[in-house]
Order: sequence, then C-alpha cells, then structure tokens
Amino acid sequence: LIAFGLAVWGAVKFHDFLSGWMHSSMGWDSKYLPLFSFAVIFIGVLLVVIGIAKLLEKIVKSVSLGFINKIGGAVFGMLKFGLLMSMVIFFLEAINKSVSFIPDETRTNSLLYGHVQKIAPTVIPGLNDSRLNQIFPNADSAGVKVNIKVE
Repeated sequence: LIAFGLAVWGAVKFHDFLSGWMHSSMGWDSKYLPLFSFAVIFIGVLLVVIGIAKLLEKIVKSVSLGFINKIGGAVFGMLKFGLLMSMVIFFLEAINKSVSFIPDETRTNSLLYGHVQKIAPTVIPGLNDSRLNQIFPNADSAGVKVNIKVE
C-alpha cells in the first residue's frame, strides 16, 4: 500500500522533471516521453519501497514478531484493496464524464461508492482531474487517445 501510494505520488510529482532531463541531456524527443518517464519513476519507486519492506520483514522475522506481522499484513491488505478500488473508481469517474456507463442513481444508492471514491485523492494529494489532464492532455474517454507533447 505504501509502495503503491509513494510510487503514484512520485511519478505524478517528478515525471515532468525526468522527461525534461531526458529531452535536454539525452536528446530524446518523443510524444511518449512524459508517459515513459511516469512509468520509469513509478516502477523505480515501487521497487525501492518493496525492497525496504522485504528488509523490514526479515528483521521482524528475526525478532519473532510473526503474529503482529500477520495482523499488520491483514490491515495493510485491506487498506491496499481500498486504495486500489478508489483508484479504479477515480479513473472510471473520469471516463464516465464523457461516456455515461454508471448511472447516477446507482452511484447515489451505493453504500460504499462515495466513501471509497474519496480515498485515493485524500491519500495521494497530487491526484486530481487537472493533474491527470497534464499527464494525458488529450485523453478521449471513449477510446483513450494520448497525445503528449514535450517542449
């Protein structure tokens, strides 16, 4: 959960810097450069945080805190699932603005939809519609066309 959240936050926050650096120092000029830099940062942060988590897990096992580790794992598993569902809802909401496939009545009558929907933007402050439009400026929700321009 922490790895995923930090990876999304880091990628949203620093993909502009990496794509600018790749363009200026390496001479890469591609319309996919911001998307590529987003993916590189996301995967890099994810791997580093997972590596740190594995190290901490080995330390916990050596101190014999297995039961506490299992309870913590269950709690983080539930939180991770909630965050993942919130991310799915966030992106579906962006698509649903143009192509209405989730009726308003269904969303308002749902017990968890409104609560789960708020998790991702709360946990990842940089995640909002305007930031999403910066990463995918010409996203067409019917068939996501991405046209990214590097200056």
